Amino acid sequence: MKKIIDGVTCDTEKAKLLAEKFFPDKNDKKKEYTEALYITKSGKYFIYGKGGQNSAYGNGFGTTEVSEKINLIKKPTHTRDFSHELVG
Repeated sequence: MKKIIDGVTCDTEKAKLLAEKFFPDKNDKKKEYTEALYITKSGKYFIYGKGGQNSAYGNGFGTTEVSEKINLIKKPTHTRDFSHELVG
């Protein structure tokens, strides 16, 4: 996925994947989602998220489609809940 935010190109195909985590929900599969932390070649960080209709990334309007979003973030002081999911 590719999105330009404040002049920064956030492209999951070209940026380096730093960490990824799946957030399951055993009671409602539509609430499950995945988040991935990336860094661009210019040193900007972004989070790519993908999830079901009732997840943090869903639209919740009765569709069964998976939704995706990209959010540009400041340099993380930690990798949130990614500590056991670091890549490379």
